[in-house]
Amino acid sequence: MPGLFIDTSDELIVGLVSDDYKFLKQVNRGKIKTSKEIHKIIYDTLTEYDLVLDSIDFIFNISGPGSYTGMRVGEGISQLLEWQSVPTYSFNHFQIPYLLGEKEGVWISNAFKSEFFIYSWKGEECSMKLVNEKVIVNQLDLLIGKKSNIFCKKNEKELEGIGYKNTSSLITEKSEKLFSIIRKRNLRETPFYYRTAEKEFKV
Repeated sequence: MPGLFIDTSDELIVGLVSDDYKFLKQVNRGKIKTSKEIHKIIYDTLTEYDLVLDSIDFIFNISGPGSYTGMRVGEGISQLLEWQSVPTYSFNHFQIPYLLGEKEGVWISNAFKSEFFIYSWKGEECSMKLVNEKVIVNQLDLLIGKKSNIFCKKNEKELEGIGYKNTSSLITEKSEKLFSIIRKRNLRETPFYYRTAEKEFKV
């Protein structure tokens, strides 16, 4: 039986995944109020394939990074299915290249509040930081060094011309390999926000 894929880290993406980890359907609703739409999208997607939530065999959920409110929606649905003993897996966008075999690289994402999030890794060593968007535009070469493997969650206008790869696209293109690895490793990452709740909601 198939499973669900959910990404509420930025845009709302819901997918139906076959038991051999190929996408049967994918719905991208873009930047909308996730909590108002996600349940209907899941229901409509399942209904199209004559399925109900009880028949789902597994769920893959993007655990971040993303906004505090958006991430809670996807995690809430994951926990609901987990409580029903549905095998539940979650992973971060910045883990995708490494899981697919990239041993070194940089992953960059718009972190809101005029900041960008940068995750760098080389083998098992990694680092992460938030930088002002003006630094991204003016000093990107200094930030990423000589690394040629650059990844982003989606297309970012501030990063045009640097030849990055899109991890949202990699999920679709490499779903069989990626989901197989995630399930084999039994990954269940907790929600990863760009900032702590104290900083996120600081007035």
